[in-house]
Amino acid sequence: MLRTLPCISAISLALLACGFVSAQDTVQMGWLQRTNGTYLYDDPANWLGGNVNGVFGTNLTSKATIRLQHTEPFTIDNNRWTFLHTGEVQLEFIGYGETPVTATIAEDLNLLTVNTTKGNFRFGANSTTDQLILNLAGGTRAINSSLDIYLWNPVRNGSLILNSANSKWLYLVNDATIEGDVTVRYANGLCFKANNPHPGSVRAHNVTLQNGQIIQQFHNNSDINESITGSLFIDVDPENRGSYNHLNLSASLRNHYTLRAASLERVGSAILFLSGNQLGIDPATNGSINVYFDTPPALTPGATDDPAAPGILPWVYHNGNNWVTYDETRGLRPLNRDTEYAVFGSTDDYTNRHLLIPANTTCTNDTDITVQSLLLDGNDLRTNTVLRGSGTIRVTSGAVRLGYHRNATPSIESNLDFGDVRGIFYVPKGKASYISGTVTGNNGIIIVQNDHAIVSGSSGTGPNLPATSRISGDCYVFSKTQGGSAFWPHGDRTGDLHNYGVIEYYDTTLNGLYGNGIMFSGYVGLTLGDNDADGDFSGTIQQRDTVRLTKIGTGTQRLSGSITVTGGIAVEGGTLDMDGTVSASTATVAADTTLSGSGTFQAASPSVITVDTDATLAPGEDDGSRPMTLENGGITFADQAILDLGTLDRDTPADANRLAVSGSILGADATVLVSASGADTGKWRVATAAAFEPTFVPAPGTRLRLFFNEDGTELWAERLTYSIISIH
Repeated sequence: MLRTLPCISAISLALLACGFVSAQDTVQMGWLQRTNGTYLYDDPANWLGGNVNGVFGTNLTSKATIRLQHTEPFTIDNNRWTFLHTGEVQLEFIGYGETPVTATIAEDLNLLTVNTTKGNFRFGANSTTDQLILNLAGGTRAINSSLDIYLWNPVRNGSLILNSANSKWLYLVNDATIEGDVTVRYANGLCFKANNPHPGSVRAHNVTLQNGQIIQQFHNNSDINESITGSLFIDVDPENRGSYNHLNLSASLRNHYTLRAASLERVGSAILFLSGNQLGIDPATNGSINVYFDTPPALTPGATDDPAAPGILPWVYHNGNNWVTYDETRGLRPLNRDTEYAVFGSTDDYTNRHLLIPANTTCTNDTDITVQSLLLDGNDLRTNTVLRGSGTIRVTSGAVRLGYHRNATPSIESNLDFGDVRGIFYVPKGKASYISGTVTGNNGIIIVQNDHAIVSGSSGTGPNLPATSRISGDCYVFSKTQGGSAFWPHGDRTGDLHNYGVIEYYDTTLNGLYGNGIMFSGYVGLTLGDNDADGDFSGTIQQRDTVRLTKIGTGTQRLSGSITVTGGIAVEGGTLDMDGTVSASTATVAADTTLSGSGTFQAASPSVITVDTDATLAPGEDDGSRPMTLENGGITFADQAILDLGTLDRDTPADANRLAVSGSILGADATVLVSASGADTGKWRVATAAAFEPTFVPAPGTRLRLFFNEDGTELWAERLTYSIISIH
């Protein structure tokens, strides 16, 4: 007898991927074996057992193109389709007849395949028949797809987010338009595709790149006019895995290509990279590419009496080696390297100009000068480009570029001053560079590597930073860096460090630490929380040798990634919230400080947490879903130390474990801060250990009784209907 199965949800699909449901079972219930062709989706004859269940099993022919016609409006949700086939398959979902069919996307959509190696999903058709209109039901829908997606017809009544995890593309073909907004994240891409002789189209209202890409594809004999009715936003992705956005205009063409939007807007620390050798040339010239905005972007102030030094967008650069300006005729355009740069060593006046340090030269500057931008040129020769001298170079736009050398190391040995603007270091990919002068500025700095693959860390050694600086303000790293033991803000310099790359540091003190990159230390330690700063870091802290992690200041620093510090952890100020995995042999919590969180201590040697007098250990989640765990070790409470177990209520499960210790909990009397809300009585298990030595005393007035189970391995709290009064 044939087995049948209802439509499989995204959760079931994950189980299938893990092997909980066999492919043999699913073959009997889904799409019949088909070669290339067009088929009515709702015809039971096309489905095994006549069960139209949306399961595309493992039996599809490799490289098949299956066109699935829909005759009536339908709703797409995460139970609609399940894709189990292997190899390469193209699935097209189309309408039927002269009247377009509407498919409503009622929720976020997962188009996930388990074993497909190649292929794509297509919606709609280029012909007047077979059109499929996507209706987003008035919402913003995120699409996560394991294959590229082609849209041929309009997307109406809402906005789209391309949320895929593996650099997938959303193609808007010919007249395809998203009437709302479209957001592209995580190195995914949006392609404006115009087939010959199509002239282009209105593509969306607002387009937001959050570590995303736009590329154009078209027949090179066509004049193409693409447009966005709203703004092009350049942003950092919401999980801060990258700030690098790419507008790829490098396709070859004979005619004119235009991309137009209402405005260009930057969010936060985002960077835009433009590629295309024909960008910004005279639009009357065949092969020109022009990007226009109804409201021109604001440029950095250039020299008012020097048209050869126009203002630039310091967060936009072209082909990795040039700054970008904007004018009414040519739109976004790179600077002319022959006429719009002052060349060091020439007779040019450098003041407020874009200063070019020629490749393979060593230049010495012993006077203070003010320039709009600084660019160290580079090529593949083995000779270094070096800027040195005792003079300070004030960079009014903040833009500094160290040219790429495959076999050499560019370096800036002069002092740099960014004043009140945020500095931006563009550094070479895959090769070291050196910045050894004093860097000064009041608005922080961004260090970005010229490589779209940089989402968390990078290849190569990255720039070497000076041992100290005078930088204040928030600093952002989207590269690999080395050195700079006292480079980042601390002491009398405010501002936090946001690390989304790799920072190799040596005995460094920071204010707050944010981001999800890698902190890698050669030796000594990492001190967090200066200037009473807060922080939230989900990345990794690693070590080469023994390193100690110290929390100072009054703020709260959260660490939710993987932490390895065999030199131990010391909480000397404020709160250290450990929510990740921790390899540390010791952790000491000083008086008037707190160690909190639901992290797991899993050092090879036993971990010992020592809670001093008047210090607080506040473990676990309030709902008991995740306790602080010592997989190998124990805890010692000093006299009058505090164990803060949070709040219990009638919705709290009986196993509300806040603390799970493999070893023993030792020490003197300790006060337990625990409260119960509401009027109901209750009983909760709040901590487990191999043994308990201290006498735990509930805080006065809580109406809670603390007691151990029979073998002394569990600490329980019970809510009473009366108060316990201690009489001495």
